[in-house]
Amino acid sequence: MVLSARVLRTLVVGQWLLLTAGIIAAAVEDSRLPVELQPYSFTATEVTGSGLLEVGTFLCLIVATVGLLRLRLWGRWLYLVSQAVAIALFLIAPPVVATPAASFLGSLEAATVGATVLFLLTRQGREVLTNAAE
Repeated sequence: MVLSARVLRTLVVGQWLLLTAGIIAAAVEDSRLPVELQPYSFTATEVTGSGLLEVGTFLCLIVATVGLLRLRLWGRWLYLVSQAVAIALFLIAPPVVATPAASFLGSLEAATVGATVLFLLTRQGREVLTNAAE
């Protein structure tokens, strides 16, 4: 497969569409969860002490994806660092219960994130951004 700017842009746009769809699915379907599980739902999750870091990471990811869509080299580094922080935050987050639809969309979004990270770490992927910068 040839890595191109089009592939990168498709992955980035796909991430945001899947993330948005997953959040909407969680908001709509969380009421279907059993009463015992609703305090652990995505929409009932409270902001923890790391909330400011979570918001900052999310904002950095927005800026990074704009940079990637514009094929900027700084977007690559910001995206990779922000995703590393996001993964670390995910690992220390409290447990969350999701409906099948929200979980499925979240899994697809995670797969597109992984594909984007792989794209950015390959030599061909780096060349896409380097050639665009010239």
